[in-house]
Amino acid sequence: MNANSFRVLSLIALLVLSSCGANYTFEELATQPPLRRIEVAKRNGVVEEVFVSLEAGERLTNVVDVSFFDGLDHRMTHEAARKRFGEPQGVRTDPLMRLSVAVYPVPKGEIGFMSVPTSGGMPKQPQVWAYPINQSPAAVILDESVRRQLVTLLSGDRAVQVHVLREVGAGRVTLNMSSNRVDALILGPRDGE
Repeated sequence: MNANSFRVLSLIALLVLSSCGANYTFEELATQPPLRRIEVAKRNGVVEEVFVSLEAGERLTNVVDVSFFDGLDHRMTHEAARKRFGEPQGVRTDPLMRLSVAVYPVPKGEIGFMSVPTSGGMPKQPQVWAYPINQSPAAVILDESVRRQLVTLLSGDRAVQVHVLREVGAGRVTLNMSSNRVDALILGPRDGE
């Protein structure tokens, strides 16, 4: 799925929810390089989700520390991870997804593998998550301009999903973050995948 399809599907889902009584709005904000676009979805005036698109030629690796995922495919299943890494360090419930996640240690934190229900219900889709030890936005968002633009949109401890999209090659990573911490990163297709 390319970045535009991902954005359109997410916005459609939010539009459907908006018919359920909540006041949903979508705003496109002014940006500074290396961002090309920022779109914010709000419910009753509160930020629910953020979509940022990088300028043409900008690489995800210049903006977000994706080294947690070195050598991993965004579609890697827990079974494939078990074959590659052995038994997980542990299995716990992810607080955002409320799903079981098998975690393995990496130098900067943990990586986790979970199966997430699709919009159609079956089959489940594998997702690879990273849980950083250093949750400071400065430790995860490498580009100071991007970090500043994102942190000003978010308030306090309430985490939202921030989708960092690269149009060429449909590269993507999602951050579950608040203004003062990044709880998790979700690996999407990277440059050229």
